[in-house]
Amino acid sequence: MSAHTRQVTNTTTSQQRKPARSRLRPHSEPRQRQSNNYQSYISSFFSSFIAPRKKYLPTLLLSLLCYLIVFYILTQVHPASIAHLPLPYSYAPLQIALAAGNFLLFSFLLLQRRQAIIVSSWIAVLLFLKLQLFVVHWLVIAISGLCMIALELILSKIEHTK
Repeated sequence: MSAHTRQVTNTTTSQQRKPARSRLRPHSEPRQRQSNNYQSYISSFFSSFIAPRKKYLPTLLLSLLCYLIVFYILTQVHPASIAHLPLPYSYAPLQIALAAGNFLLFSFLLLQRRQAIIVSSWIAVLLFLKLQLFVVHWLVIAISGLCMIALELILSKIEHTK
């Protein structure tokens, strides 16, 4: 075999290889309009957050009703008239309306009643302590919050073992 035929066979095998790719980036597609990005953001928000909660909209409306009652109590009712109903400085109508509104709102947001009960009762206890003239320091809030998280973890662990 001559040297010339070797070169010819080497060039034919190199021609059978795939062509080299360019290192340059391919031309990017033209940017979409801002409105399309905004519309895709809204549609993804709707599909991920609103759609699963569609059947819970009545709880949201009931929570708004409870918050309207709280607003009415704060703006129209004299504090001395509801301050000592069952206990001194308990403001029971205000606390009941606020706890019910918080429970309904958090059950809508979290989609779990147990977690909604824990969060709303935590807020209600902190408000009750504040109304009883107990000094609610940030450390009290943090420790009670950690206790509520521990309670949720214990209850979820018990539920998974069943």
